[in-house]
Amino acid sequence: PRTASRSMNICWIALFQGSVLTELRLNPTLPTQSYVFTGPLPHEFCPEYCEIIVPTELLEQSQQTQRLFNLVMACIAGLSLLVGGIGIMNIMLASVTERTRQIGIRRAIGATPGDILIFFLLESLLISLIGGLIGIGVGVGLSQVVTWFAGWKVIISPESILLSFGVSSLVGIFFGLYPAWRAAKMDPIQALRHE
Repeated sequence: PRTASRSMNICWIALFQGSVLTELRLNPTLPTQSYVFTGPLPHEFCPEYCEIIVPTELLEQSQQTQRLFNLVMACIAGLSLLVGGIGIMNIMLASVTERTRQIGIRRAIGATPGDILIFFLLESLLISLIGGLIGIGVGVGLSQVVTWFAGWKVIISPESILLSFGVSSLVGIFFGLYPAWRAAKMDPIQALRHE
């Protein structure tokens, strides 16, 4: 049903169609009595006397705000992954430099370049997975803190945890690839001479 009433010195009409609410705010100069309409709104109410607020427009605006928020969060997450990946690569490059002689010994006793590559890739993957575990722990802990203090219900799905592990693994492999390749391409003789 279409109902109209006067509230707070402003006439308003609320339209319900199923669970959808459309609100029409009328000009305060309209009469003060209440109206009930069963058909279309009378012409004198629209359009010069009313402002139409449609829930679908509010929903679209809310979805647009949510999309913008998701984009900002994705950019922040991307920058965090980039910084973390660069950190892993630097750690692995330092590790390769420190273990140059060890790499030469391994190559001299029969290790192939592929063996060295896999060894350093696994080490990089392990570092990133440990970082991923710490990140998941901190994220779950902070969500519980938010739930406790703000009263917001936070849902942590198993899929999001698996996705975190997957992204962490990919970052470790991607950024560990260059140090591992550099270690695998070392000349064993030059590596053995390294002090």
